[in-house]
Amino acid sequence: MIRNTIRRDANLFRLVLRIDRPTVGFARKSSDRKIMDYLINSNGTQTGPFPEAEIVEGLQAGRFLPTDLGIVVGATDWKPLGEIFPVISSGGKGGCRTAIAWIAITIGVLVVIAGGGIVVLSFSANPEAGNSCKVAEREQAKVGQFYLILEARHLSNIDLRDQRKLAALSRDDRDLIDAFDNQRKTAASWSQVCGLDISSNRTRKIWGILLLIAGAFVSLFGFILRPRSKGLPSAS
Repeated sequence: MIRNTIRRDANLFRLVLRIDRPTVGFARKSSDRKIMDYLINSNGTQTGPFPEAEIVEGLQAGRFLPTDLGIVVGATDWKPLGEIFPVISSGGKGGCRTAIAWIAITIGVLVVIAGGGIVVLSFSANPEAGNSCKVAEREQAKVGQFYLILEARHLSNIDLRDQRKLAALSRDDRDLIDAFDNQRKTAASWSQVCGLDISSNRTRKIWGILLLIAGAFVSLFGFILRPRSKGLPSAS
């Protein structure tokens, strides 16, 4: 009788241990994984607290950046969200969107710098005071001097296409008329070069202004595209 009682009590004790162990183990595991609430600091603006799941979702959607600071409520050490959630913040739409945004901003700034440089150089340069226009002005002055000489000899009204009248002139007069004709062609050629320089400078101004506008729009697009924390309402 005593032996049967001891055996029954031992079996009951084993049953109690078998039931209690999984229960105790499960309770310990659930208590080890405590859901943390975090405060977020983005560009000097503090929001939160947010649960971990909401922060992970925000990182994936681009509402939070890996460079935003986070801290567990009650703690004192702020850390970048990229360190707290390295797997989530290293990929996803937010990271790709951030890269595209910064590429756009960089390209836009470079285009603005290039366009600004072209505009400054174009406005500072004065083609009318350049070498080609100075030469054209000198050659045109020589044409005027030749014309005064021809006028003094009563040769200014002679048609250079009338070979009969030209043949009737003296050799000195024909040489003077030929020199005048050559000088007039030279002056016209330099005047054309001067005009092309002025036109090119005007075109550079236009392109510089267009580059400035395009670069500004690209930079603005990148700035707008850059994901940033939207400041979700804090839980009070």
